[in-house]
Amino acid sequence: MPVKSFAAWLLVFAACAPLGVHRPGTPDTPEVLAVVLEDGSITVHPRQVARGKIGLDIENRGTLEHALRIVGPGVDEQSAEFLGPNEHRRRWLRLEPGTYRVFCPDGDHAERGMWAHIIVTEKPTWFRR
Repeated sequence: MPVKSFAAWLLVFAACAPLGVHRPGTPDTPEVLAVVLEDGSITVHPRQVARGKIGLDIENRGTLEHALRIVGPGVDEQSAEFLGPNEHRRRWLRLEPGTYRVFCPDGDHAERGMWAHIIVTEKPTWFRR
């Protein structure tokens, strides 16, 4: 396949990639994690990221109001407001290597399964060998 044809094919393929597909951060672009709150669970994707500026793209797919709190090395932060059903927010944090717990601090939601872990590593995934 000629180089021009291959490059054109790659460009078309990249443009047609479905939305919501995880794309790891690069040195110039911070990683953004999808955090889905549901009644009884929290899902984080990806669960492992490199240190630095991290975006949390938080979506409440539950039927109740939920908040998000993150606790880990040097961090103990709670979102400023509750998210109602179908609400969406983005938060930015600077995280150092370690394991962080994210959970809903409302009532007994965490005890009922609304928690997850995020693992922050020293090097970005694109740098690993």
